[in-house]
Amino acid sequence: RSACAPGGAVFDAFFRLVADGARPTTVLDTRAADTGHLAARGITEVVAPDQVTAP
Repeated sequence: RSACAPGGAVFDAFFRLVADGARPTTVLDTRAADTGHLAARGITEVVAPDQVTAP
């Protein structure tokens, strides 16, 4: 849970994407490869927090 709190990797990556104009959402790591789940939610790309670069 600390990854989702302010200062955590997920939190920081989420708001970096928002600052860049993206409309991110979150997906459980256990569902990240579930193409049916992703398609049903309209998700076209999955990135991990460590793949989001700092400004």
